[in-house]
Amino acid sequence: MFSNEFLRLKVTPEPLGISLTWGCDEDDDDDMIAAHSEERDQSSSWSCEIAYVDAKGVESWRQITCSKLDGYGAATHVHAYCHSRERPRMFKIGNIRELMDLSTGELVDPISHFDTLASTGVLPFEDKGFTAFVQIALFMAKCDGDYHPMEADALEAAITAYVMRFGGDDAMVESAMHRSPAIAPDGRDVLLALKRLRTSPIGKRATRLILDHCGLIMDADGQHHRKEVTWALELSQALKAQADGE
Repeated sequence: MFSNEFLRLKVTPEPLGISLTWGCDEDDDDDMIAAHSEERDQSSSWSCEIAYVDAKGVESWRQITCSKLDGYGAATHVHAYCHSRERPRMFKIGNIRELMDLSTGELVDPISHFDTLASTGVLPFEDKGFTAFVQIALFMAKCDGDYHPMEADALEAAITAYVMRFGGDDAMVESAMHRSPAIAPDGRDVLLALKRLRTSPIGKRATRLILDHCGLIMDADGQHHRKEVTWALELSQALKAQADGE
């Protein structure tokens, strides 16, 4: 899909002194060890017991301390510290048969309860489709080595278009723009972001949207560097192939 030169491309971030949580790690099996950390997450904010069916179809009760949720538009996975296994894990919410809130002892519906935790901000929620979209748009804005204010404006327009079409709010746009100077997606991040969009329920529509905005982002600063044009051509071809289902 991409040349080796594209995949080796690195983009330099601007330090902001803030904690960044975005990433495009490749998805692993359910009930997997969290790839980003082997340490217990001390910032976890909600504990429960779950009856969970693993990839082998074995059901067991586990006590977990949840740290965040992710999914495409709605929460489908919970990242948590599993006290039974004594390590970070990621669980498919659809595989949780029963859930008990340890603070009340109440049995609650897993899907609706995690949706409530996400919507009320008790647990942070990452929309993986949104993250992938922003990664690709940011790459296009920064691949020439210069993040121009006009490119930032074009990036904000692209992110706003995503939120208006697929759902979200002003806070999502503001948060993405606040973090954008310190985020530096490289060629491999773009490849992984495309893989995420391919598995997203809104994948083709989101891919067409970013394809529409890539040219606007590249044109925003009024300059076309040779390498920037090369990267844009490769990216546009990959986006078009994915949008067309090739």
